[in-house]
Amino acid sequence: MDFYISWSHSDPIYQLYDRQCSMLISPTSITSVWQITRFPKMPYQLMIDSGGYSYVANQQPPPTPRQVFQRQIEILAKCDLPTTICTLDVPILGRTTTIIERSKAIDKTIANAWELKLLMAEYSKKKELGKQKIYSIKPMAIVQGYDIISLKYCARRLKELGYTHFGIGSLAHLYVPNEIRKRVEAVQSIVGSHVHIFGVSGIETMKLLSEVGVTSVDSTRPIKAAIYNEILYSEPYQRFGIAGSKFSQASSKFSQAKMVKELTIACPCPVCEGKVNNDLLKLGTRKHLLLRAIHNYYHLKKMISLWVE
Repeated sequence: MDFYISWSHSDPIYQLYDRQCSMLISPTSITSVWQITRFPKMPYQLMIDSGGYSYVANQQPPPTPRQVFQRQIEILAKCDLPTTICTLDVPILGRTTTIIERSKAIDKTIANAWELKLLMAEYSKKKELGKQKIYSIKPMAIVQGYDIISLKYCARRLKELGYTHFGIGSLAHLYVPNEIRKRVEAVQSIVGSHVHIFGVSGIETMKLLSEVGVTSVDSTRPIKAAIYNEILYSEPYQRFGIAGSKFSQASSKFSQAKMVKELTIACPCPVCEGKVNNDLLKLGTRKHLLLRAIHNYYHLKKMISLWVE
């Protein structure tokens, strides 16, 4: 199972430390003029999201599918690397929406996917006419739904449009692994096992998804864990909090035994280099925050790779 790190402009440049770094970038996580050529080194492969989740979550009107597609191509700039672009979907968040609103969201997701097919055909035609450099991009349709029946309906319609690559959205708000598994398997029964899952944060969920044959997942877990002063280790999986961190009583994540003032584990990650690196425990500076993120990225990716048979 591939792991895509979900990246924003304030994150570490992970590919400087991992030559096989797979990266997901959303137009809403970068500036309106940012292009991938700003990287000093290219990622191994790229996925460019539509930003659909952010528009719905922040109650902002989304751009048109054409505007999203044009921005995705602008982000890619003149770089010819393996790239997946995602259709503009309409995520279904929470339980406050009505059945009618949810159905409209699914229908709009399907309609936007059809429009991207037309845009891709137009894009390919420019290649035939020699008017534009064409990049190694493949479109991915995003399956949306609020239960198994609606997910299967959306997946079936997207497959009928001719898509061969699929992602599943709106699972991040589910916190019961077995329910996530049921929904993923429902979509797989329509489009096949090779699907991408967006916004996965739980380690156990990632393991479960690997077991059902999911192709890839993306996550912001390394940087978010670093922000909340968490340090991750693999082989075996361990989490530690940094002593002195301010956790509210309601959100406390660690027992006293897991709150550390000093590390004791020699770590092979790029920032620890086989040593015990207590710089990871330093709080209040961006430099040490990014060190923790890179460290966490290394161990999260290593855990995922261990599940591949």
